[in-house]
Amino acid sequence: MHNPFAALSAPAARDLWLAGLGVNIVRWLELLAFAILALQLTGSPLWVAVMTFARMLPLLTGAFLAALVARWPKRTVLLWFLASLTVADALLWLLALAGRLELWHLIAAAAVGGFAWTVETPLRRTALAEAAGLERVQASMGLEVVSNQVTRILGPAMGGLLLDTIGVIGVFATGTVVHALAWWLIFRQAMPESAAAIVAGNVRRSMADGFAYMRRHRLLAGTAMVTIVFNFWGFPYVTLAPVIGEVVLGLSATGIGLVVAAEATGAFLAAFVIIERARPPHFARLFSFGALLFLLGTLAFGFAVTPTLAALVLFTAGIGMAGFNAMQISLPIAATPPEMRIRVMGIITVAIGAAPFGFLHAGLMAEWLGAATAQKLIATEGLLALALVLWRWPELLRKEAPKPL
Repeated sequence: MHNPFAALSAPAARDLWLAGLGVNIVRWLELLAFAILALQLTGSPLWVAVMTFARMLPLLTGAFLAALVARWPKRTVLLWFLASLTVADALLWLLALAGRLELWHLIAAAAVGGFAWTVETPLRRTALAEAAGLERVQASMGLEVVSNQVTRILGPAMGGLLLDTIGVIGVFATGTVVHALAWWLIFRQAMPESAAAIVAGNVRRSMADGFAYMRRHRLLAGTAMVTIVFNFWGFPYVTLAPVIGEVVLGLSATGIGLVVAAEATGAFLAAFVIIERARPPHFARLFSFGALLFLLGTLAFGFAVTPTLAALVLFTAGIGMAGFNAMQISLPIAATPPEMRIRVMGIITVAIGAAPFGFLHAGLMAEWLGAATAQKLIATEGLLALALVLWRWPELLRKEAPKPL
């Protein structure tokens, strides 16, 4: 295997990747920790879903925010949003020390994290692809998947461990320090800017142009639809996992974190194969079959009755996650001209914004039917929806390299 980190030889690319590593550690740590805290404070699976809903609802503003911030340099926007994350965690830290932390504080902080997620992810990933070189997009985006999955291993495990040992203060202190370090990594680097990123324009027209381009490009339209399916019916398993882990599998917070981390472990290992083997003609199939494998794995998770079986099926789902996640980034970048990249990535973020509604759907089903039955139901619905999308957009199954119109 070639050196998988060669795509990060440019200092700006390396610091962008490292900053993302830190931000994602805290993101996944907080997703689990906030969910467990909400369950402890309320005893309701619905409030667990509401907590994640608050973090992911801002993703629906992705197209608007992408068009809005496209007039400013990427570095400036990233610094502002990383500063907001640092301040939010510092405030939670102070409230926890004072013994005044309440549920609404967590919900507000989750919403701040959601807006930062909406802007930081497409902006930083586009900047990373440009800094590393677009001819190596599958390598740089494969490494982005590696970092995302490493953090999904470390984040839940650290979140559960911190809650079981230090308590909520450890969660918020970690968030403050790591976000501050990510801010410094971006601050110390000058980053290449495309002309589209620094030229002011009409926000409404910019959004309209992005949507029009995606409608004309059938592969991109299909990519957005699979993204909606994945985020409404697939990814919400993470809000049910703590409940299944505690109620069905009888695990502690640390045990829940380790079981959830199995899915990220599968994705982490599969990402290295993608870096080495994936070529543009494979992108669409990797994306589609990755979503399919993930949904099958989360369906099996609903039937798991032991921690070992749960970890095994989630590990398999993680292999699918790697293909889906890497190509969800690589397909739009490869199929979009430079002046449209931020806008198209913003629209993909809107498609990811189906997730908060999926979390509410999952939470309501768990409230009515129980978490395990709800997981079986939503995964089955997702498989049916994915079949319809692949039938409507067969381009997603073709062996053909993505390219701009």
